[in-house]
Amino acid sequence: MNRNAIIPLRISTMFSCLRLSKSTSRRLTSKYSERRAKLMSSLPASAVVVLVGNPTTFATQKIFNPFQQNTDFLYMTGLDEPDCVAVLENLPNGQHRYTLFLEDRPHYEVRWSGPATGRELATSVFGADQAYPNSAFHPYFKQLQADKAKDRSAVMYLDPPASLVSGHLHPAHMTPSSGASHPTSSSGGSGGKPWWRAVISADAPPTRPISPLIQKMRAVKSVAEIEVMATAGRVSGESFAVAMAECPRLSTEHQLEAVLQYNFKMRGATDHAYVPVVAGGSNACILHYVNNDMQLNTGDLVLVDAGGQYGHYAADISRTFPINGRYTQPQRDLYQAVLNVQMECIDMISTSVSLDEVHHKSITLMTRELNALGFDVNEQVVARDLYFHHLGHFWLEPGTCVYVSADARFPSKYHGIGIRIEDNIVVTREGRRVLTTAAPKLVSDIESLTR
Repeated sequence: MNRNAIIPLRISTMFSCLRLSKSTSRRLTSKYSERRAKLMSSLPASAVVVLVGNPTTFATQKIFNPFQQNTDFLYMTGLDEPDCVAVLENLPNGQHRYTLFLEDRPHYEVRWSGPATGRELATSVFGADQAYPNSAFHPYFKQLQADKAKDRSAVMYLDPPASLVSGHLHPAHMTPSSGASHPTSSSGGSGGKPWWRAVISADAPPTRPISPLIQKMRAVKSVAEIEVMATAGRVSGESFAVAMAECPRLSTEHQLEAVLQYNFKMRGATDHAYVPVVAGGSNACILHYVNNDMQLNTGDLVLVDAGGQYGHYAADISRTFPINGRYTQPQRDLYQAVLNVQMECIDMISTSVSLDEVHHKSITLMTRELNALGFDVNEQVVARDLYFHHLGHFWLEPGTCVYVSADARFPSKYHGIGIRIEDNIVVTREGRRVLTTAAPKLVSDIESLTR
């Protein structure tokens, strides 16, 4: 048989098969396998890692929210389904065992919700050494604790889930309602104890958080990840350009948000990567304004902080532009001041600086720009009144992806004007690469969109 032949991988006896080439299946498996191997090799020889995926959450008893996977779980497994647990165990031979617990969906549920991955694909595509229904997690975990309790050097890494939990994994939290079950709070349930305390026995090995170690791995992106992020940046930037051009014909912040969402999706993004800020006029002076339900008034600026999610990677762009397509002179002056600061900060990004240095330099630059416009401010005033958050503290290295933003809210004759300009940057050995250049930010480029 041709090694690259298309082979069927059955995900349901009732629905058509998912078809992947052997080479594609191997690539999918190897990427996540390498991450798991890197993580486990950094831990003690008898370490156990428990990664808990997110559950389905509910807005009301029967209306569920869109599913969003635990990003650490997704990074290590590639499995984007609710109610899953991954267990990684270091073995005496220097290898590790990877066990997946996932939903074993019966036929009658498939009619309602469609097929789930199932145990066969958990091993053949997602690379698990063994796979079980998620209802088997509790007894497996209890036995694992008992075995590890005999080893004084054993360490268990576990991040207790903070969100709602569901019944297959955590049956103590299921309560009957109209013949069905629904999840309750992770801090509720039997005896008021969260599920993870109920399953960790008193003589179990000590537990440590695993998320900080995974976050450190995620901080430096691979070449493939950067290209996906570049696509997210391009898709989002092009959508911003369309939104800027459409803005003079729109009446409300909500309509502008809808234009962005439509264009994100039409270009391949799944949705907004986060709750967007669409803040017209003085609403822009609220750092995280997300109501997005007010009128857009001609003559005002609108601040938009949004980005599309593409391939599970997010763009994060901020632009501030005139609702009617033309900046007034005071708006232009202030906007150009903020833009000057942001562009100089981007030019600083390299492996020889930290984000902390960039942040403090931005305060110096903003003070210079505002005083040039006639403001009487010093760096202390700028840091206290104009900068609501810090860029960060870590040193930069090739593959690190950061956002660089400059923003300010202004008093006196500029009262009610809030400006933020933000781009996504990846650090390279040569310097930097801006991933969000498709979103216009020069005054001339923005105004040309509505001519």
